[in-house]
Amino acid sequence: MSGGPYDDWVLQHSKQPQNRGPLADATHQARVDNPLCGDRVTVALIVQDDAVEQVRFEARACAICVAAASHLTTVAQGASLEQVHAWCAEVDQATDPDAADVTGPIEPLMAARRFVARRRCATLPWEALEAALKT
Repeated sequence: MSGGPYDDWVLQHSKQPQNRGPLADATHQARVDNPLCGDRVTVALIVQDDAVEQVRFEARACAICVAAASHLTTVAQGASLEQVHAWCAEVDQATDPDAADVTGPIEPLMAARRFVARRRCATLPWEALEAALKT
């Protein structure tokens, strides 16, 4: 099955990822690995005044994971830490086929519900973001 909104979203972000590369002077950073498939994502941020001033990612990962990381950086840039934590809390719900729908910036991740085996690919960057904020 191809050509749907999820496929378009993944293609757009994986072929032209936003904010990919290292972030000098990061105040927070974490790497998360998925040993089952080999995906590896690092999220780095500069946090100032309880907001994400800059965010970038590095990944050796599949297209879904790269797309999710790219999307994450576009929505987290400039967001308050309170909002980012709220989005992190919604990611599992967004990708769970049995959960209620979500709205807002996390909504595109709901399309991952069609591919349950690839759910972790979509959530891995968000796990890295959450881990980075704990450092």
